[in-house]
Amino acid sequence: YPKTHLFNEFWIWRKEQNTGGNHPSGAIINYYFSEVDTTLEYKLEISTREGKLIRDFSSKSTERENKWEPRQGANRFIWDLRTDGVNEIPGMILWFAISDGPLVLPGEYVISLKAGDIARETVLTVLQDPRSTATMDDLQAQYDFVISGRDKMNDINKTILEIRKVNSQLDELKDKVKDEELKTEIKKLAEIGGNIEKTLYQTKNQSPQDPLNYPIRLNNKYGHVIVLATIGFNRPTSAMYEVKKEMEILIDAETGKWEKIKNDLEALNTRLRQAEVNFISW
Repeated sequence: YPKTHLFNEFWIWRKEQNTGGNHPSGAIINYYFSEVDTTLEYKLEISTREGKLIRDFSSKSTERENKWEPRQGANRFIWDLRTDGVNEIPGMILWFAISDGPLVLPGEYVISLKAGDIARETVLTVLQDPRSTATMDDLQAQYDFVISGRDKMNDINKTILEIRKVNSQLDELKDKVKDEELKTEIKKLAEIGGNIEKTLYQTKNQSPQDPLNYPIRLNNKYGHVIVLATIGFNRPTSAMYEVKKEMEILIDAETGKWEKIKNDLEALNTRLRQAEVNFISW
């Protein structure tokens, strides 16, 4: 047999032994479909008892993290008990920074399974780890700290994506514009946007080893503080709060610069209309 066949046989043999296995990490949601209609959208939603959506999965989702492919017959879905994570930028290299959302707090959650207009619900109870001595106030503080950090990381990534989109268009415009003054303005705006991105993220990173050679920027420093707060079940330390606050001031200064640049881009669009060249969008 080919080596790959022998390798597969080996693992099949191992599975047949009388050995135990670890329980799936997360909440087990069992479901049954007598049939699956591929024309329908199937959704699995987790909400609080008050109706606040915590996490959702869909058969029509284009995001890998939220993609769910229901199957005919009896099946199970494993929810990792986390909220949505950071909307990461493909190819971005960060060291030990937050990417997943925080674990949900102990309590009752509503699981909704929807197939088109048909919906079924059940209640899931999440228990606190019996080994933890944290109070609900401690867990709430940790959850709020991580959620706000995740949202700030999303704001940073949104700004970076906008800068990249705009600068790509500005780069194309340089060869289309004949007016030298307009060309100078385009180069200036592209440079400002590029400097903002470089302050937020180490753009020289091309491989996982590159942070050894190039210093990490604001998003990695900030994301590292947030991920440290997810270790164990504890209230974030006072130092974590202080560093988070200091980093947010620096981050907001850069994202604020970009918001102001958008006014200059609007003015540039007006001049591009007069010059009869393509517009900038973000």
